[in-house]
Amino acid sequence: MTAPLMSFVLLCYNQEKFVAEAIRAALAQDYTPLEILISDDASQDGTWTVIQQQIQNYTGSHRLQVIRQSVNLGVAAHIQSLAALATGKLVVLAAADDISMPDRVSWLARELVQHPDLAYIGSLLRFIDEDGRDIPARFGAEMNESALKNSILSGDPFAGASAAYTPAVFQRFPALPTGLNIEDAVLQFRAALLGGVKLIGEPLVSYRTHATSLIGGTTHYAASARAYRQALLKIVHSAFVARQIQLEDLDVARAAGLIAKSEADRLHVSLMARKQREEVLYKLLVRRKGAIGSWLTATLRGRLSWRDSIKTAAMGLAPSLWYRYIRHRAVRT
Repeated sequence: MTAPLMSFVLLCYNQEKFVAEAIRAALAQDYTPLEILISDDASQDGTWTVIQQQIQNYTGSHRLQVIRQSVNLGVAAHIQSLAALATGKLVVLAAADDISMPDRVSWLARELVQHPDLAYIGSLLRFIDEDGRDIPARFGAEMNESALKNSILSGDPFAGASAAYTPAVFQRFPALPTGLNIEDAVLQFRAALLGGVKLIGEPLVSYRTHATSLIGGTTHYAASARAYRQALLKIVHSAFVARQIQLEDLDVARAAGLIAKSEADRLHVSLMARKQREEVLYKLLVRRKGAIGSWLTATLRGRLSWRDSIKTAAMGLAPSLWYRYIRHRAVRT
């Protein structure tokens, strides 16, 4: 069977410290035929200069396209624009602060050839810190296709850092909007609605956790309590936006006959409950009027378990104290 063309998409934004290593990893992929799209989302640091330095002498066999966005699109819209340019059978996403293993695309291509019904293929991760040192993994156990699909449809995506999608995931649904920073929740949900999903039980990406990354900013790596609160606010708002998009995508899938009405109704109830919990936390974080009343109502009506209720109140009402708590836990472990 002829090897399918694959598209490796490297997303870059203000990552001058890490982007050279990410580009070298992209160019070192051992799979062919492969097109590589490297795009700088209007970085304000030296990222674009580093990109030019890394690709100027490239003479390999991969088809290379380098793009510099004129305005900052944001994560989701940036991905959407590049997916429209990709011509491969699979769109392999990579961030400029992560490192893909040389055989990452080869693994993905084998899975796609063996299972052409797949719409999403991910892999386990190796976790590294800002300087590339290993971090003990907190999650990443392999799941079978059924468990993975159920998890994604219930609103829990796997790590977006290792994600690859078929073009239909971008083409069958409305374009991803600006302001969405958690694209994996939406894209994996769409993939699960369209077809099969697969998790490769090998760590094919080194995922870097650091203070300036979106996820890293909501961990003990955050530089300060203020930075932690800002990152938490951004990610909670994006989660709330993603949940609304999932609900709309569910309607699209039901209308197209991609999912049975009974299953769509069940998922709608589950996603609405998650959306309400995220809305409560967001209201608490921005100190919106009536936020405490919303939190109390959600708790008393069972929308929040007591454990989630206490955690939500701590994060929303006292993010600085919660930041010190997670820093303390990190030091102890």
